[in-house]
Formats: sequence, structure tokens, C-alpha cells
Amino acid sequence: NFQSPHTTHLFVQWFISELEEIKKVLNSPVCVAPARHPQRWKPPVAGMVKINVDRGLSRDGATGASAAVCRDDEGRFLGSSSMVFPGVIDPACLEALACREAQALALDLNLGKVIISCESKGVVDDIKNDAHGMNGTIFHEIKQNQLLFQAYNIVYEARDTNKEAHSLIKNSVSFSRSRHLWLGGYPHD
Repeated sequence: NFQSPHTTHLFVQWFISELEEIKKVLNSPVCVAPARHPQRWKPPVAGMVKINVDRGLSRDGATGASAAVCRDDEGRFLGSSSMVFPGVIDPACLEALACREAQALALDLNLGKVIISCESKGVVDDIKNDAHGMNGTIFHEIKQNQLLFQAYNIVYEARDTNKEAHSLIKNSVSFSRSRHLWLGGYPHD
């Protein structure tokens, strides 16, 4: 199974960054954390909608996808979407693309007051700080698109609050290269 040198390079970069994160954890002082109770979806404040995002890779690691699921402040499903990106496998890039997809979904639904919930604190910080670097163009576009909304925020939330987007991404990585949109009902009800 042939992979381009660029794809191999991106995988190696991702793998090294994962190893560095593990090394940080292993070298950090040991502390006893309180028992974690699974969290549930947290509704946005009244009058806002919340779009949870996630990213994932196909089983063979050659295709990435980003997904977004939108619910109102009472938990009603408004719509969801996903984008498939053959050859894009960088986790931070895919998470940023998921945030961009959330903005596109909000615009498709004609929503003006939006909270995007992302499970990558690093990506949230990079977007808020309009960071440069490998994903700088995506971060900058997301930052500029904030002006299209009446009220807007992007927040970090742990993966356990994001089960629907995670479920959608697991299926989306097998879809064809394209944007997929669901407006009538959640695609996996």
C-alpha cells in the first residue's frame, strides 16, 4: 500500500508529537486525581446554539475527516455536517477544519448566535490567538469568520461532552471525499 512521502512525513510528525505528550505525562509529578464521572452534553446559554466538533482518521490512516453537530439551548437537533479529506491526517489540522466546518454549518442553518465546542485546548488557544504556523491560514480564516455572527465563542470541552460528534466522525471517515450535510434528523438516530 503506497503512501506519498508527504503523507509519511505528516504521520511521523504526528507520531512524534504524540510521543512528546506521553513523555510529558510520564515525567510530570504523580498526583491522585478525583474519580471522574462521565460528563454529558452541556447546553449553551439561552438563545445560543452549540456546535460540537470532532476529527478522526480512517482505519488505514490515509484519510481524515471533520464533523460538526448542532443543537439549540434545549438540546433539539438542528443539523450536522462532515467533510472528508483524503491525505489530511494531522490531528490539529483536522480539529481546526472541524471548527471551520462548524462555522459553515451555522451559516447553512442561518444561525447568528453560536458556541463551538472543541476538544483540543491547543486548537482553541491557537484560534483565539490567531496563531501562525502550519495551520495558521485555517486559524486566521476561523478568526475572520467570527465577524459573520451576532454572538460567537469557541470553547474547549472534554471529549465526554461530545459523544454525538465523535459518533458521527467514526462513520464519516468512510464517506466519499465531499461535504455531507444532515438537516432533517440526526444521521444515526
